[in-house]
Amino acid sequence: MGAVTPTVTKVQLVMTWTGLKGRSGYVKWYTYNDATKIRTSDDSTISTPALNWDSTDWKPTFIVPTPPVHWQLQVTAYAPDGTQLTTAHSAFTFAGS
Repeated sequence: MGAVTPTVTKVQLVMTWTGLKGRSGYVKWYTYNDATKIRTSDDSTISTPALNWDSTDWKPTFIVPTPPVHWQLQVTAYAPDGTQLTTAHSAFTFAGS
């Protein structure tokens, strides 16, 4: 996606949920400094709609306040009961504001 303004970046998450047909999951994400690995934001949460199939691709788009450093996202997926399913990092480093 990319920068919307110098202080805001539009990001698209691309993931596949498996085994949760008819239920909803959620992700928590935060930004962190790519060089120091220190967080630059608090957790934000995005919930899925009810998942229609046993394997469902989900691609939400969301706005991220752009930190003033090169940064990445950490995203953690959770089942409806709060069980942590997986954690991933952005595929590349974003430029700072």
